[in-house]
Amino acid sequence: MTAKYATGSCYYCHVKKIKPEMFQTNIEIKTGRSSGSWGLGRSQYGKKRRKATHLRYNAGRTYYKNKKIWCCRECYADNHPSEAGFKSQRQIRNERVKREEQKKYNLKSSGEKAIKLIKLVKKYTNNNPKVFNQKNLSEINTSLNNITKAIENTNDYEKIDEAISNCKEIFYLNCPNLKIKLLFRFWNSPIFYSIIIIWLLIFSIKNF
Repeated sequence: MTAKYATGSCYYCHVKKIKPEMFQTNIEIKTGRSSGSWGLGRSQYGKKRRKATHLRYNAGRTYYKNKKIWCCRECYADNHPSEAGFKSQRQIRNERVKREEQKKYNLKSSGEKAIKLIKLVKKYTNNNPKVFNQKNLSEINTSLNNITKAIENTNDYEKIDEAISNCKEIFYLNCPNLKIKLLFRFWNSPIFYSIIIIWLLIFSIKNF
């Protein structure tokens, strides 16, 4: 003889399941609202007991009550995550989509940074031929080629970021001119260094 279980309907999606496969919880539902009211009042104040008229207004109250409901596993996890302690398939799917979107955004952002860096490095090396010798240029060009390969051969933004970081380090090591180093550092993070310069100017003015 097989055991028979009572069935319940999910409060959210209305699917019917046996109750051992469902979850019971409490929700707060709106039952009604009292109407607002207003009126005029008189009061006395001060030593001479002057009379004042004022307007009273009551916005009314909203009434709630607790209700026990049954939920399927998916709806329970979606609508009561703190109680459930597990994730629904919808939540897992949405998190996967968000991760993929974030990955695409990071890849696009890293690619744009890489292209910007390549242009900046070439600008400084081409405009200052006397500053860099053949060995310097060879090291710098190799690091630029590594960035290009990372962009073309991988979908991993972390590898592109690593190639960008290595290129910056190699440029600093192979640039003997301090002025160019400082300008290169500034144009890599203009907002950050602009804030520092403004802060220093304000600090110096205050202490002048």
